[in-house]
Amino acid sequence: MSKIPTIAEQQLANLQPGKLNADFMSRLVACADGSMTELNPEEIQFEAYLKKFAPSRISLSAQTALLEALDGTPFHVDEKIVLFHKSNAQKGANPTKSRRFNLAAAAAVALLGSLAALINPGQPQQDTAS
Repeated sequence: MSKIPTIAEQQLANLQPGKLNADFMSRLVACADGSMTELNPEEIQFEAYLKKFAPSRISLSAQTALLEALDGTPFHVDEKIVLFHKSNAQKGANPTKSRRFNLAAAAAVALLGSLAALINPGQPQQDTAS
């Protein structure tokens, strides 16, 4: 027996994509090739306008409610996602010890990155001015 589509599925099936206009395509190509790096005066004015605003802080009660809502929420996990341990075990731990561990972990990552760069230096730059 075939599945009867919901109203939302029917509405989505009836949607037709809009055509790309030339202005959008020219901006897209300019962004892709790196030629759109300068802001026009209107964009600079809009940026200055946005800099006047600062986001409001989330209240402690809202933070607590969000954390409670997310606690135990199952998230999709596959081989590309690295899970971190919950911080419950570190509540009683010495904070300076955990900071030292984080610093040591960051140093290890930096060391491994530099070793990888030494092992695989890449292609030498060729002089094109000749």
